[in-house]
Amino acid sequence: STQAARTGSPETAPPTPLGAMIDSDYIKLLQNAILPIVVAREDYQDMGTGFLIAASGLVATAAHVLQDAVRVTIGSEGVEAKVVAVDEETDTALLHLPADAVSEHEPLPLGQSRDVCAPSKLLTVGYQNWRPGEDPHTIQVHVSRNMRDKPSFEVGGDLDHGASGGPLIDPSQGAVIGLVSGGVGSTIKEIVRIEQLRRLLEEQGHGNKRHEH
Repeated sequence: STQAARTGSPETAPPTPLGAMIDSDYIKLLQNAILPIVVAREDYQDMGTGFLIAASGLVATAAHVLQDAVRVTIGSEGVEAKVVAVDEETDTALLHLPADAVSEHEPLPLGQSRDVCAPSKLLTVGYQNWRPGEDPHTIQVHVSRNMRDKPSFEVGGDLDHGASGGPLIDPSQGAVIGLVSGGVGSTIKEIVRIEQLRRLLEEQGHGNKRHEH
């Protein structure tokens, strides 16, 4: 579109929100976008979740997933990911994969988080206790606290180890509104606002101003 031409290549910028979706559609959307992140550290391996946000191979995750990483690979094929940017303050990070490694995946659109009220239903997909070859888990959560002036919001639900970095989609927007950050294993989970990720994208030259609200 002419809008896309003015604001940057659609290959390197996230797609626009899709609008209200039924459950089966956004579950499929999530499953087509997420990727298991395997982080090799000095003496052990750890798991996290990432999600494709641009067809060029740009993947988002939480910064803490990559902490002390010696090597970061994606999926059972073990494709090595390049770390593009890490912002520990906001717990956001960007990885890059070769475009052919994500050719069967679809990037997720980014929405807005500040007007999403409790107890809105959100959905995420993550790699809790994942083993190569296994499908990811689909998890429903609800917004428990969302104060507009805070850099994060809170949800309640069964998010466990390995879900960190995964996207939370708002069915009413058909878009991601946050990333799983803290509180994994507890009742209340901390979610980084998608606006924090969008800021990191813009700093890296991948932003798309037309998504701002």
